[in-house]
Amino acid sequence: METVQSLANQFLAFMQGGFYAVNGPQGLIIALLAVVIMQNWSQWLPLTLGATICYAIVEAVRPIIFDKGELKLPPVVEPGYWLQVGGLFVGLAIIIAMFFAVKKVLFIRGGHAKAKAH
Repeated sequence: METVQSLANQFLAFMQGGFYAVNGPQGLIIALLAVVIMQNWSQWLPLTLGATICYAIVEAVRPIIFDKGELKLPPVVEPGYWLQVGGLFVGLAIIIAMFFAVKKVLFIRGGHAKAKAH
């Protein structure tokens, strides 16, 4: 039982870390753009993958644009990098799901309801 609880705690810490990594202006803007594009729940995971790729690209390009740094490829051969990207994916998935749920609740009748003629 302790092993299951330990694994659950590790998984929750992983999810929490991904959520906190994305919970900033850059991550929230990317998530909002994904939600604007998203039309139904079947697009959730593909758009989350696209948002994760966009986030990784912005992270790689931001030092070049703002700090006039040199071009460096991300450390794609290191397992730590992929854990970080996986955390970003989980964090973006959580935020996109929350934003899309709010969008569905607020705009539930937006353009889909047809008036009945009597």
